[in-house]
Amino acid sequence: FDEKAEYKIYIKICRKPDKSLTYLQWKDHILSHIISIEKGKNTNIENFKHYLIYRQRQEKNMLHCLVSVLIPVYILFLTVYFTLPDVAQMSSNLILFTNIIITFIIIAVFGKKYGKISMYINFFDDVIQIINEYKSDK
Repeated sequence: FDEKAEYKIYIKICRKPDKSLTYLQWKDHILSHIISIEKGKNTNIENFKHYLIYRQRQEKNMLHCLVSVLIPVYILFLTVYFTLPDVAQMSSNLILFTNIIITFIIIAVFGKKYGKISMYINFFDDVIQIINEYKSDK
């Protein structure tokens, strides 16, 4: 199971469904991996599922860290934006403009990272759900 390759396929399904596999085709593809894991001697489905849960927890922790940084930056941005007339009188417009641009860039970068991590968590949710459905059908 190549996590990165499967994630790339998952992204295509979510973002460009008309140019990729359907969800059911992808689900069958994932099931083929699950069946081959189950037939292997070195591991089993429960170990694989636990690994996915572990990876999902790592991504959730990263998401929480991002949020703990992003929220104060966002509050700073709003504070500067709403106090713009008062700040403009106290400092030069260039410094104010630079601070707004830097804050906006930080928010954009963290926002993009937040979206990527959220998608990874959804990917793990879907694979775990497929495993659970497979196990319940047996």
